[in-house]
Amino acid sequence: MSKDTVSNKLLGRKVGVVPGLENVWPRKPDVSATKFPVFPEDLLHVEGEIVAVWVDRKEGGIKVLTEMPDGAIHEFHLTHLRLLPERQVASPVAPGALETRIVPLIPLVAVPAGTFVMGSPTDEPERFTDEVQREVWITRSILIGVTPVTQGQWCALMGNNPSHFHNGGDDVPVEEVSWYDAVAFCNALSRRERLEEAYILEGEKGTPGTSGYEIQEVRFRGLSCQGYRLPTEAEWEHACRAGTTGARYGDIEEIAWHEKNSRGHTQPVGRKRPNRWGLHDMLGNVWEWCWDRHGMPLAGPPLVDPVGPASGGDARVLHGGAWNVPPGIVRAAYRGCAPPGSRDHAFGFRCVRTLPGPGPGPGPDSPKED
Repeated sequence: MSKDTVSNKLLGRKVGVVPGLENVWPRKPDVSATKFPVFPEDLLHVEGEIVAVWVDRKEGGIKVLTEMPDGAIHEFHLTHLRLLPERQVASPVAPGALETRIVPLIPLVAVPAGTFVMGSPTDEPERFTDEVQREVWITRSILIGVTPVTQGQWCALMGNNPSHFHNGGDDVPVEEVSWYDAVAFCNALSRRERLEEAYILEGEKGTPGTSGYEIQEVRFRGLSCQGYRLPTEAEWEHACRAGTTGARYGDIEEIAWHEKNSRGHTQPVGRKRPNRWGLHDMLGNVWEWCWDRHGMPLAGPPLVDPVGPASGGDARVLHGGAWNVPPGIVRAAYRGCAPPGSRDHAFGFRCVRTLPGPGPGPGPDSPKED
C-alpha cells in the first residue's frame, strides 16, 4: 500500500479526544507534514479503523486504538516510529514492533473533571430530605461506560447470566446483580485488560452472578487506581448531569424508561436520547450501583472527590431510577440504597476508569474504606 493510499484512508476518520492525554491526532484530521506528527507509513501494520492516537509518556511511544470489522477494539503500542516535523526517533515501524491487546466491548466516553452542585434545591418536585445540596469538586477525569453493562457484556466476561429478563437479547442491561457482583465484574474486566484491580476482595464465597455470592471485605485501592471500578456517588451525579442543573438532563420521555413507558420490563440500552456527554440510560431502565455507603449528607463547605462515609451501615447507594419506578423518582439527585448482597430485577451498574494523571486538586488519593 502506498503512502498516498494510507493518507487517503486516514483522512476524515472519527477521532476520540481523551482528556488528560496529549492527543497527537488533530481534531480535524489532516495528514500533511505540518499537522500530522506520525508518518502515515508508520501505521501500515496497524489493523482496523483508527479511532484515537496519543503519546504515552509513561511507557514511551505512541498508543493507537482501532476498531476491527467485528467491533472488537484493539490497542497498539508503537515503540519505533518517526515523528514529524523535527522529532525523528527511528525507522518506520515493523510488524514485530507492535504490541497489541484486545479490550472488551465496553464502549467508554471521557467525562472531564469539574465542579458541580450535588443534590437538589428544596423546591424541586418529588424531592427527598437526603438530597442535600453541596458544591463538589471532581479533580480527576474518568472514562465511563456509554450505557449500563449489558447482558451480552456480562456473559462474555463472566460466563453466566443472572438476569430475570431475556426479552431484548444481548443489548438489554444485566440485572439481578448485587453490589458484590458489580465489583467482581470490574476486577475481572481489569484483569482482562491487564490493569491493576481497583478492589481487594477478601473472603469471597460462591460465583459472581449466582445466588449466594458474597464478599466478606472489599477494600478500594483509591481514585488514582486506573483499573475498572464503580463510580463514586459524586462521579455518577456529575456524569449524569453533564453540566445541567435541573432534575433531569432532558425531557423524561425522551431520555428515560420508567414505569409508565417501559411496558413492564427493561429495554435495550441506547434507545433513548443521551445527555450532552454522550451517556445513555443514566436515568431509568436500571438502577446503578455506586461505590459509596449510604449516609445522610450534611450541608457544609465544598467537598473534594468524596467517596462516601468510611463507616456506618452496609447499604450502598443506587442512582438513576429504573423501569419500574414512577417518574418522580427518575431524577439525577434521587438517592436509593440497598444492602450490598441484594439482587433485584431493576439493579444494574456501569463501569468507570480514572484517566492517567494525578488529580489537580487537594482531594484524597486513597480513601481508607471498608
